[in-house]
Amino acid sequence: MIDFARMIQKFAAVKDIPSLNKIIDKETFLTKMNLPSTPGADGFKKGLASRLNFGDLIFQQSKSTSFEFINYYEKEGVHHELCKKTSKKLSFFMV
Repeated sequence: MIDFARMIQKFAAVKDIPSLNKIIDKETFLTKMNLPSTPGADGFKKGLASRLNFGDLIFQQSKSTSFEFINYYEKEGVHHELCKKTSKKLSFFMV
């Protein structure tokens, strides 16, 4: 799992958006959301899947956006990656 975190860091450092867009399996991500099987949830999943491109999400605001890998850890069997995204307009942490 640490190799996966390092791949994200490496791709983000060089702003390799196409590789970041492919790094997250959309079907697995949507399945793990565990949404109910209703027409509304199905529509939400379909819409989200069409926009779920990790690289675009990280660097969508502007070319002045930066993405920094902070830490990777495992807690109670769940893997976490702490990252920081900054731009002139916004700064937030992603876990």
